Amino acid sequence: MNVRAIGFDFFGTLIDATAEVTVCLGNICTQLELHNIPISREEFTQTYRQVTHSYREERHHAFKEVNNAHWLQDTLKRLGYDLPIASQPIQEAVNAYFSPWNLRVYDDVYPILDKLITKYPL
Repeated sequence: MNVRAIGFDFFGTLIDATAEVTVCLGNICTQLELHNIPISREEFTQTYRQVTHSYREERHHAFKEVNNAHWLQDTLKRLGYDLPIASQPIQEAVNAYFSPWNLRVYDDVYPILDKLITKYPL
């Protein structure tokens, strides 16, 4: 077998990522409110959880990854706000979602990458 390159998933493979999801979702709502997008936090949270569940199912069955900006865009569309994915409100809300996350590289990542990079593009 001729291996030309090796790629890695980030969360849960290279890093341990932890956060209080209710805080993260609250950050999204706060950011959207700053952009004059008034939404019920309860309705947003319920819809966001439905959307993320459906995308995670799709990832599991179809091996298709969809990022958080798409999740948020879909959630907002279901709530009556049709925004482009590259819009400032969506981009800033996604950044706000990730701002409280604690990220830690797993202990064995660097030694493994150091060995692999001598043989393969990473």
